[in-house]
Amino acid sequence: MTSHSQQTATVEHTDRRHVLPAHCIICKGSKYTKEINTGKRNMEKLMQCETKQGGQLMTAATMKKDEELLLHIRDRDLVALEARYHKSCYQRYTRVVIDFAQDCKQDNQQQVYEKSYSSFCKRVIEKRIIHGKEILRLAKLNRLFISEVREVEGLDASSHKTGCLKARLKRSHPLLCFTRPFRQVESEIVFVESLVVEELVEGVVEDNSTEGSDSSAIVGDNQQEGSSPHHPREMFHAAQIVQNSIINSTNHIQWPPTSEDTTLHTAEQIVPDDLYNLLAWTTGASNEPKESGKVDVPDQMHHRLLSIAQDIMRLRAEGRILLPKRTP
Repeated sequence: MTSHSQQTATVEHTDRRHVLPAHCIICKGSKYTKEINTGKRNMEKLMQCETKQGGQLMTAATMKKDEELLLHIRDRDLVALEARYHKSCYQRYTRVVIDFAQDCKQDNQQQVYEKSYSSFCKRVIEKRIIHGKEILRLAKLNRLFISEVREVEGLDASSHKTGCLKARLKRSHPLLCFTRPFRQVESEIVFVESLVVEELVEGVVEDNSTEGSDSSAIVGDNQQEGSSPHHPREMFHAAQIVQNSIINSTNHIQWPPTSEDTTLHTAEQIVPDDLYNLLAWTTGASNEPKESGKVDVPDQMHHRLLSIAQDIMRLRAEGRILLPKRTP
């Protein structure tokens, strides 16, 4: 009985030599997640490969030429090896595969309706949005592009998607900004990056429920006489600009934070200029418009504005963000 048990243990030990260690094959360490409500740190669980090539893991490692990882997984059955990884590590590592696929798709789209797209950019994007400072919805732009294809090439592009046009515009005209309205049913707003807040407030959505084709346009300078100077739509679209600046703001603070992350200079870098200036104008700390950078305010107001701005950013992120004011 003892001899049989020893023999079985020996066989199991021999088989385990062909199994990878029970740690993340990507980071080779432990990772922790933090609960939003309690702040408790929990160890992230390991996931075991369910396919022979680990999904896109093999493809990503080949594209990155990660020889250290390929040494363990190339031409091997990752299910039999019991390869494990953190879900967050896998998503970050294989992101290159998704980006490559999107780039290939966008490159193919560049060849579709090339003549019409060139004409569309000159007549609408450059003339109306960039130089004319008009603000249009993405759905309206897509309809204009479909009409351009029909006029220039005589083709039916009615199935053309707004997402394809957006991806194409972002590559050919990086100075364009795309802002998602608060109401998800509404199309994105497209405007030029150099458009300042004062000019944006002048733009209002053309509210014409009887004509659906015109309801998505945003008029720049032809605001109707007699309209209220505090029209809700004006304030709404001004808020969209500030929200977009918060979303696109750069925040390099990581856990655990360092002493440099809690400095005034770091707060000034993180708080977007649009948010800061809007608060300064709203509170009366400044009455001078400024196209770029933060407006000049007294030092005491400067600290308060930065503090309020960080509260707004934290509220926008639902607490899932590290800021100089909120770091320990």
